[in-house]
Amino acid sequence: MENELPHPNVPSTSQAMELIRVWLIDGAPNFVITPNLWNDPAAWGLLLADVMRHLGNAYEVDGKSRSEVIARIKEVFDAEWDEPTSPANPK
Repeated sequence: MENELPHPNVPSTSQAMELIRVWLIDGAPNFVITPNLWNDPAAWGLLLADVMRHLGNAYEVDGKSRSEVIARIKEVFDAEWDEPTSPANPK
């Protein structure tokens, strides 16, 4: 599909699976999530923290401060959590 990110290089013997897919459609994020993947939903917190660290690393490659990028993500995350700019779609 056009504009799709490349798949990771995964050996055919691996038990890989996609956990979440996010598309920006008409300026709004659209999600497909593998629900109830783990017994403890705290695992999603670990995953989200990993995503933030990867984003910090990616911005650092472009010359930005990794710690400032992560702090900014956390700042906006907290603001969005407290006062969502749009409702979550329960689909």
